[in-house]
Amino acid sequence: MYDGRKDSLADLDVVELCNVFSTDGLIILRGSEDYDFNMEFYNPDGTSGMMCGNGGRCVASFAQDLGVIRSKCTFLAADGVHTAEVIQGASSDDTKVVSLSMNDVTSIKPVLKGFFLDTGARQFVIFVDDVDEIDIEKEGPIYRYDSNFAPQGTNVNFVQNCGNGLLKIRSFEKGVEGETLACGTGIVASAIAAYYFGLTPAEDGEKIGYNLIAQRGDHLKVTFRKDGTAYKDVVLTGPTERM
Repeated sequence: MYDGRKDSLADLDVVELCNVFSTDGLIILRGSEDYDFNMEFYNPDGTSGMMCGNGGRCVASFAQDLGVIRSKCTFLAADGVHTAEVIQGASSDDTKVVSLSMNDVTSIKPVLKGFFLDTGARQFVIFVDDVDEIDIEKEGPIYRYDSNFAPQGTNVNFVQNCGNGLLKIRSFEKGVEGETLACGTGIVASAIAAYYFGLTPAEDGEKIGYNLIAQRGDHLKVTFRKDGTAYKDVVLTGPTERM
């Protein structure tokens, strides 16, 4: 996370910086005339142009630390405008809970015994019996580079139904080219795909909700409502932690 409101960062080497700090990406908070701030996200291979869901929650927490916002904000990311709210934790806390609005999802494509959808980043979701048994460094690239997703490729999410609206997820992300501890856009995609697949949510009715466990993060929640074939009012909520 970097405060880029004053620096042009024209000579910034994203790949080198991510290697030095062993990160799964770089987020730059930029100033904005129209919104509270702009969010730039880069993968460790230098690619950009997609949304990072967990990064969106973290940049809202970061903006509060910087005094850019109090608790609520509206910001521009690569996939459009988002709103976020720090709903628990003061700016001095190491851990905060942040909710983030995500874009509507209007299309889900069944493919390769799984589901493909775009939640600000391209996501393939496949349901498995036990995510802990998956050799993700072997299985992930098979789907990530499959011709169905060419030429851009896709992130890959292996999801286990634990019952009662609880999902366990492991993600292989393109741009990282490996497993990450949590993928926010993948978590959102997995929850929506779970409902499409017919898995019982934790909450049902106008507001549909699933709880999710990632490799790092067991208090993640996705809520949305179904409107015809579209999934709207999508919100990703979970903790952020200052490292």
